[in-house]
Parts: sequence; C-alpha cells; structure tokens
Amino acid sequence: MTAGDEVAVSTSAATPPGGGSIIDVAWDFDGSGEYAGPAGEFTVGSEMTACAVHRFDEPGTYFATVRVTSHRTGDPDAVGGRMTNLARVRVVVA
Repeated sequence: MTAGDEVAVSTSAATPPGGGSIIDVAWDFDGSGEYAGPAGEFTVGSEMTACAVHRFDEPGTYFATVRVTSHRTGDPDAVGGRMTNLARVRVVVA
C-alpha cells in the first residue's frame, strides 16, 4: 500500500463456554498505546466481528493492534474481572 491509502482491518473473537461476554473492542494503529474504541458497532455477546478503516499518511512499517475485552457477567461498566487479549497485524506502507 502507499502512504495516504486507506486500509481495512477486521477482527473476530469469541469467549469459551462459560467465559462471559465480549464487552469492548478498540484499535491502536500507531503503536502509541492509546486505543480508540469501540471499533465500530458490535453486540455484547460471546462472539463478535469488528472492522475498522485507517489511513497511514507516512511510509513505514506499522503494527496495528486490536484489544478485545471480555467480562464473566458481561458488565461493560465493571472495573474488575475483565479479561483482555491483544492481536497485531503488520502493515507496510511505501
């Protein structure tokens, strides 16, 4: 891809039986550790798919990260009891 082009990324996640519900999905495209979310619309539940579109304005190699958080009772406002998982994809911009 070339600088200025938009790239679409997607993620799918699921909790194991009895593992609760996915309550949050957020993306970090620039490696800053600051996650923007939620990543589009999704329904709180045990499975989800989310897509995002991002434009990289400068050439380079980026590691876009998605953070998916679940909670045993599915409470999106709960402070404790959250289980967070990360996944990354390498994006090379010419």
